[in-house]
Amino acid sequence: MGGLFTSESVTEGQSDKICDKVADAILDAYLEKDPTSHVDCEVIAYENHLKLKGNIISAATIDHEKTARDVIAEIGYMDPDLKFDANHCGIDVDINRELSKMPETFQKRGFPDYGVVFGYACKETPSYMPAGTEFANQLAKRLTYVRKMCIIPGLLPDGKIQVTMEYENGNPKRVDAVFISTQHRKEIRNGTLKYALNDEVISKVIPEKYIDENTKCFVDPIGDCLCGGPAVYLGATGRKIVSDTYGGYARSSGNFMAGKDALKAERSGAYMARYLAKNIVASEYADRCEVQLCYAMGLTGPVSVHIETFGTGKMSQEEFIRMIYKKEDLSLQSVIKKFQLNQPIYSNISCYGYFGENAKQMPWEQITWK
Repeated sequence: MGGLFTSESVTEGQSDKICDKVADAILDAYLEKDPTSHVDCEVIAYENHLKLKGNIISAATIDHEKTARDVIAEIGYMDPDLKFDANHCGIDVDINRELSKMPETFQKRGFPDYGVVFGYACKETPSYMPAGTEFANQLAKRLTYVRKMCIIPGLLPDGKIQVTMEYENGNPKRVDAVFISTQHRKEIRNGTLKYALNDEVISKVIPEKYIDENTKCFVDPIGDCLCGGPAVYLGATGRKIVSDTYGGYARSSGNFMAGKDALKAERSGAYMARYLAKNIVASEYADRCEVQLCYAMGLTGPVSVHIETFGTGKMSQEEFIRMIYKKEDLSLQSVIKKFQLNQPIYSNISCYGYFGENAKQMPWEQITWK
C-alpha cells in the first residue's frame, strides 16, 4: 500500500450520530431493566423533529421520549436558536412492543437472522487500528471535549473530520492533510478558530512524528460553519458505519449496529471478528488481518470463517481457522457471554468508533491470546 488514503469521522452532534446515540440509549434502557430484551430501534432526525421506529420484545417498559430528549440535551442541543433542541423538538414514537420474553428457540439455539461481518486489525497504532481511522475518530472526540469543557468557547455540536495519511511500503509515513469543519457561533473568527483547533485538538491527538512542514490543515475551508445538525441535514441511524469501524481500510458488510441487541449477528458477530483479528495481530501471527464471519438463521455458530492476512501471515488459512476454533467458541451464547453483550454498554461507544482507543475498555478489545 502506498500513496494517500483518507478516513473521516463526525462528532456526536452530527445528524446521523444523534440518531445512533439515541438508538443505543433506547437499547441500553431496555437492557438495564431486562437483559433478555430483543431491540431493533431506528431513528430519523429532521428539522426540529425526531422519529423513533422499531420492534421490541421485552418484559420492561421505558419512557422513549424522555430517553431521547436526555440524549439530545447531553449532546449539547439546548439552545432554541439552533432550531433543534432537546426541550422543543417534536418526538414521534412508533415502536411495536411485545411484553414477553425472547423465544427460547433463539436464546438457546442460534441467531434469529442472517449476517456477514468483517473484523480487522493492523500494527499501525497501539490500538491495532488503521492510523487515519484512529486519528479521525480521536480528533472528533477531542473536538467534542474542548466544546463541552469550554476550552474553545463558542463551538457548537455538529462537526466533521477528515485525515489523509501518506503511506510508504504499506506503512503510515506522515499526515498529509487534516480537514475540520465545526459548527460555531458567529462571534468566532475563522483565523482564531484555526489556531485554537491546531493547538487544542490536532496537536493533542496526532503524534508529532506524523506532522511535518508540508502537513496541511483546513478549518471550515468554505467559510464559517454557523448552521448544522438536523435543522439543516437529515439524519438516520447506521449511515456512518464506515467511520464507526475501520474507515474504509477493511471491507464492510454494510450492516449497522446502532439500536440492535446482541442477537443480531451484525453486532455480536462484528465484535467477535474484531476480537479474532486483533488477537491474531497482537500475537504476532500476522501484521495485518481481516476476518470474515458468516452467520445464518437458526445456527449456533458461523457458516464460514475466512482469514485474509495480505501476505503477512505466518501460517495458512486452514491453520488459522483450526487455531481459532481451538481457542474460541463462536456460538451465539458463548459470544454474548464472553463479551457481556446483554449489559447496557452500547451508549458508551455510539460515537467515535466501535473499536480501537474509543472502545479500549470493551471486552472484544482485550488481548487474551498472549
